[in-house]
Amino acid sequence: MVGELGGSPARAGHLHHLPAKEPIPVPLTEVAVRRILTGLIENATKYTPSGGTVTVTTERHGGTARLTVTDTGSGISGIEPQRIFDRHAHGAAGESGTPRSTGIGLSLARGMVVRAGGTIGLLATGAGGTSLRVELPVRPRA
Repeated sequence: MVGELGGSPARAGHLHHLPAKEPIPVPLTEVAVRRILTGLIENATKYTPSGGTVTVTTERHGGTARLTVTDTGSGISGIEPQRIFDRHAHGAAGESGTPRSTGIGLSLARGMVVRAGGTIGLLATGAGGTSLRVELPVRPRA
């Protein structure tokens, strides 16, 4: 699945979704999953330059569901990378020059993930972009 990011042609980019082969049941409501995805994708989009790409990958790894969001931005700057999930933490302004946000999106995502028994963390960051990963326990099928 490929979509378009941005509201104007000057800020357009690409969103790729590489889905798991089949749905993976996790201990979260659909609304919670949507909120986590929204927070991660909005953050990635903010730091991805015009024409860049945000890729969302979902996969099952044993008893764990993995969600990875990778962008082609310039990497994390203006903040220690391990602090990006702290409430009200801010990095440098995004590639679009938009003002900094409230700094709670990634913190809220982390709270929902942790309450569901999962983890969220930084896989990599640098000049080629940033990758964040959510891991959640797979819920047994009823």
